[in-house]
Order: sequence, then C-alpha cells, then structure tokens
Amino acid sequence: MTIYMIWFGGSSYAFPDLETDVECFGSIKAARSAFEERIHSSFFPCVSQALPEEGGPEAWLYFGDPRKQRDPYPDRTLSFGPRGGVVVGRC
Repeated sequence: MTIYMIWFGGSSYAFPDLETDVECFGSIKAARSAFEERIHSSFFPCVSQALPEEGGPEAWLYFGDPRKQRDPYPDRTLSFGPRGGVVVGRC
C-alpha cells in the first residue's frame, strides 16, 4: 500500500505545496520513521521537536494520491507528543 505524505517542518518553513511536496512511502511505519529522522538531519535545518501548536513539525498522510482528490483531507497525521514521541492521529 502506498502512503502519500505532505510534510511541514514547522514555523521556520514555508507551507507545503500540494503539487510539488508530496512524498511516497511503502507504509505508515516508513513515513513515521522519515518524519522522526528529520529532527536530526542537517538536510532539514531548524526543525525542532516542538508540538504543532508551538510551531513544530507536522505531516499529513493520505491513503490515496492527494493530488488526484477533490478534497485532499488527510487520513492520518503525524506530530510530536508532549513527551517527545511521534503521535499518529486519525482524522
């Protein structure tokens, strides 16, 4: 199953573009791992482990290609919880 992800790096990043910023993963676990690794990657500077309401990173996961949907509402979300773990939320 292909999982599509749109990642937002937090307050230091521009809002993602639906046409150019969609990434594909083989599973939710792979998308979650990529999301978590970005706080330690020099390729993604200024990403913190803050909560989304504090300007931290967030990702939206889709089970179908969001570029082909009329209303691209995510199926799941990824964010950091209050103790630093990755939270997979249902929409």
